[in-house]
Amino acid sequence: HLSIRRQRQMCIRDSIYTIDVQDGGVYSLELCVSGNGGTMHYEIDGVNATGAINVIPTGGWGNYQYNTVSTRDLRLTAGRHKVKVVFDNAAFNVKTMKFTYVDDL
Repeated sequence: HLSIRRQRQMCIRDSIYTIDVQDGGVYSLELCVSGNGGTMHYEIDGVNATGAINVIPTGGWGNYQYNTVSTRDLRLTAGRHKVKVVFDNAAFNVKTMKFTYVDDL
């Protein structure tokens, strides 16, 4: 189980969330995005946890699609963490972020 609260808006490009992870493990990450694509990454407690994530173009700003990031799974220990979403080269919107428990650490 994973609960996420948005902490604050850092700037127009980056967002920080506080997450409470009850079950430590490996979580897959899916993004529902729209727009022209770009790159982004996630930091967990100040450390780049995903490397560059390529976001594919969806053919329009209102055309939201899931961009599954199976090779960018997040390894999260139980407890509270700060997650920063960093938009490195972004020309896209993020509608939702879905974290799904996959396996034990």
